[in-house]
Amino acid sequence: MTPPASATFRLSKQTTVAISVLFIALSFFFYQTLLSAAEIWAVSEIFNHCFLVVPGSLYLIYRKRDQLINAQLAPNLWVLVLLVPLIFVQVFGAIGQIQLFTHFALFASLPLIIVACIGFRAALVIPFPLFFMLLAIPVGEQLIPWLQAITADMAVFLLHLTQIPVYRNGLYIDIPSGKFLVAEACSGISFFISSIAFGSLYAHLSYQTNKAKILFFIFAAAVPIFANALRVYGIIMIAHWSDMKYAVGADHLIYGWFFYALVLIIIFLVGERFRNVNSEQQACYTLHPSWNIQSKLNSVLVVLILVIFISGAWQFSMLSGLLNKPANNLTEFKINEYQYKKDEKWGIKFDNADKEIFLTKNGIQFHIAIYHPNNRVGELVSSLNQFYTQDNWSLVGKLEKPNTANWDYNLYQITTGLGLKRSIAQWYQFHQFQTESALKAKLYDTYLKTLNQADIAYSITCSSLDVMNTEQLLSACKTLSKEIDTLLNMDGTN
Repeated sequence: MTPPASATFRLSKQTTVAISVLFIALSFFFYQTLLSAAEIWAVSEIFNHCFLVVPGSLYLIYRKRDQLINAQLAPNLWVLVLLVPLIFVQVFGAIGQIQLFTHFALFASLPLIIVACIGFRAALVIPFPLFFMLLAIPVGEQLIPWLQAITADMAVFLLHLTQIPVYRNGLYIDIPSGKFLVAEACSGISFFISSIAFGSLYAHLSYQTNKAKILFFIFAAAVPIFANALRVYGIIMIAHWSDMKYAVGADHLIYGWFFYALVLIIIFLVGERFRNVNSEQQACYTLHPSWNIQSKLNSVLVVLILVIFISGAWQFSMLSGLLNKPANNLTEFKINEYQYKKDEKWGIKFDNADKEIFLTKNGIQFHIAIYHPNNRVGELVSSLNQFYTQDNWSLVGKLEKPNTANWDYNLYQITTGLGLKRSIAQWYQFHQFQTESALKAKLYDTYLKTLNQADIAYSITCSSLDVMNTEQLLSACKTLSKEIDTLLNMDGTN
């Protein structure tokens, strides 16, 4: 059988120039977004693999170049209509510093731009590479608490099976030999997310039927969860058998790396066992696209360039308005009858807030983080904001709110390894608006900034070591919330 020929697609000089200008326009519009994404990829080991996602997607598209050309390229301007909502998401996210929005807008725009340039019919040839680009979005850290809880549950279950006496307190696991904490590093989030990327890519390259691809993807996503629980159980057992001499320091991380490597090899071997893909040697020939295709492609590129440059100018104008907004005098914040004192044992910190205020009254500690709308470093809602130091405290869980409560707040309990417990109530407050939801607070803050009506926003947290007297804590919180409202009204904001 004669192998099919491989086509080399030749572009005109005008098209090449237009593509170069489009690249510059995209760099201008998404500069800060790409920079923030790359910073997360580089700093967080969870997302190191994201550097390879877009180049890998482009290579997968290149491998399908023959099928693309045979599918008849038909550049389509109407696809750009789908790009408009993503532009609004990008600008909205940039104004509110919502990185999830800006990252989604960037990596969802790339497939749409490709579809606009080649048409829907050709895009059906490369659905996986287009969707695979979305895995460059650095998202998934929100799963860490869930994975920690799952890992702790499974490890305790396995300890019960081996008849090891065990007591669980939050994320702390006590056995007769010692105490263990299922920390964030033990959640297995890095292995879980990278396995999803690896599993989806391997399934695409190694299987022909959708059923086989889906089954392998589920397998690749599930194995890391169970394997991580087995790893934690193994570390506890090694420490138990060695009388806490081994697997309690840096060596348990080394054991984890070797274990993850072993699990990855097992996933790969299972995939190879059922692999079913055909490869063909391809010859090459050169294809010069018709004038009609080149003309349509140039039209799409010109419109894209204009849309991106106009959107970039709009975004720059909106951000400049925020930066030039005059700051209120935050030093005038003063509430009577409270002692200004910081509880070092609590460990709450919002490093990039415009102002942090620590108060105490009747044995209850209060923390107020204040953010001005022109603060482009700190965020009211951010994973960097710590409501307690994770070196000393572990989350037990959310507490049930009393029926008498008629306002929004989060109520949960944390504990130390020694069993010391602390109740925490937290909420976000604006002028005439309060919410417990971080998502609602972020969206509301961004909405006000978009309308150029934003003012100071607060994150307020109250804490008490008297975990049996939740009503007293909530009463103190509600009083503080009313006093802040009074200050806002006196200040005449909004």
